[in-house]
Amino acid sequence: MVPSLNIRLLGGFRVERADAQWPVSSWQRRSAKTLTKLLATYPRHALHREQVVEILWPDVDLPSALNSFGKALYAARRAFEPDLLPRQSSSYLCLTDSMLALNTDVVSIDADRFQALAENALKLGDVDSYETALAAYSGELLPEDRYEDWCAERRDFLEDLQIRLLVALAESLENEGAIGASIERFREVLQHDPAREDVHRRLMVLYAESGSRDQAVRQFQWCEDVLRRDLGLAPEGATLALHEEVLENRIPRRLHVREPAATVSGPRPARSPEPTPFVDREPLLRLLRQRLAAAEAGHGSTVLLAGEAGVGKTRLAAEFSAEAARRGATVLSAGSGAHATRLPYAPFAVALDGHASGALDHERVVRVLSELADERPVVLVLGDLQDFSRSSLDLLEHLAHLAGRRRWLILSTIRDEDLRARGDTWRAIGQMTLEGLCQLIEVRRLERSACDDLVHALLPGARVDAAVLTQIAERTLGNPLFVEELVRELLERGELLPARGRWRLASQPSVQAPMRVRTLVAVRMAAMPACARSVLALAAAAPVPEVRLELLRAGAAALDPPLSDAALFDGLDRALESHLLDEREGRYAFRHPLVRAALLEDLPLHRRERLHAALASPVAA
Repeated sequence: MVPSLNIRLLGGFRVERADAQWPVSSWQRRSAKTLTKLLATYPRHALHREQVVEILWPDVDLPSALNSFGKALYAARRAFEPDLLPRQSSSYLCLTDSMLALNTDVVSIDADRFQALAENALKLGDVDSYETALAAYSGELLPEDRYEDWCAERRDFLEDLQIRLLVALAESLENEGAIGASIERFREVLQHDPAREDVHRRLMVLYAESGSRDQAVRQFQWCEDVLRRDLGLAPEGATLALHEEVLENRIPRRLHVREPAATVSGPRPARSPEPTPFVDREPLLRLLRQRLAAAEAGHGSTVLLAGEAGVGKTRLAAEFSAEAARRGATVLSAGSGAHATRLPYAPFAVALDGHASGALDHERVVRVLSELADERPVVLVLGDLQDFSRSSLDLLEHLAHLAGRRRWLILSTIRDEDLRARGDTWRAIGQMTLEGLCQLIEVRRLERSACDDLVHALLPGARVDAAVLTQIAERTLGNPLFVEELVRELLERGELLPARGRWRLASQPSVQAPMRVRTLVAVRMAAMPACARSVLALAAAAPVPEVRLELLRAGAAALDPPLSDAALFDGLDRALESHLLDEREGRYAFRHPLVRAALLEDLPLHRRERLHAALASPVAA
């Protein structure tokens, strides 16, 4: 498995790997650290290479800037992974068709976590949520880069979010009668923004209601001094009137001032993340158990788990591997696709780490696996087949020929679009299938009842309203990853709330795609040719979810510059091969509604309007 990477931006830059006892510090170049900060600061953590160059090297000629970019990227990758081999893909920094992105599957960023917690707390409106969010704010974003333009907007946004949290928390505490705690929070707001006149007024009232009229007067004097010194302004009429009420003792005292038994200002212990629920895969596990039983009897096999991205192939392989290990099998795993690089024999080298030393070849791998299988059956989990090099595919075919007479079960995964894409992987799968050496097991989306079960598992403690289940099922079509991400985002945005013993949707939930889905779509779009990106953008902007070819042709012709029929058809071919689009009774539709939403949301306003205008043109009409 790839060790997770934690990037801290709040209170100062720091990078930590989960498997290391010290922070990442071997930055060969300052530009490598700056490049990492830029990507981590940018909300979606993905930028085009030309955007990076324009931001970090604005006054340098393009060839020199691109050279600096390449050196910075090289140094950053090796800071995270010192043992990274030349030309080996980075587990953390991915460059695909000029799009540079942090792999958010294994990279976490404290600023993102704070923002998610803060936005959720502001919608939930309870003290515990406010406190949890504030505990995640460990200081100003990148204080060492305070005067850099590229992080100023993000810094200001997060600071404003912190102040909004403090004000909301202070108001909640006041409503609960915890006046002392409320005063402390309001005073904390003024430490960040001394000119907040409304907060000065709230403190004046609280002091006066608590019987501290002298403190209320001093608060007014502080407010007056700050406004005149910093802004050259006099206090507002409301502040002057309140000051008069304080002087004349016209503000009534609170009869009961309740304080909590324990402080509410300290950080609360973080909960350990719960594993994703695993539902509706028992029939597939049963098939794999049968293959393992045959391998125990000396009749091994090669199994390929196929399905669309996010459907749970890797999770199924992991669950089965754990079960096989409990049953006494030797489990060798190459981990996720990040390890299965294009280097020769890379997935086998990772899987056999500790069992084979020196260079690998076909016979050495066979000998090691055979020796291990003498004691107990071997389950070899090789990860994503689409990332294999030609040499790794050749070795897999060789092992598949031998597996029928060995105590081996070889397990790998493949995405639908890669299963059908012509190339080395397609030829290897076709040959093994034709010779009966490989069993394909399709991992499908969840049926509606199983999708509902997953939602119930993700939302324990109360019943789930039927409208919630229906909306999640319709928007995700039963893809487990999409279900999990949509539920998480609905919770974080405060659009899914427990009310009267049931989880219910807010009155007007947004249709925004989850951030992780948007990132996955952006990475896939970056790898597509320009014609396919244009076709997908047109289809996403169409007024109906299923669009006819005639409308796409008319919209393509109305673009400026127009998209030719040849380019349109090439783009449609690629979109269909990638399984982003499907053909449905003479029309084209996105395989997932969330993919369509993510693609459209990531287009800037002027491009969306251009597409809408093209589709609404007289030719298209």
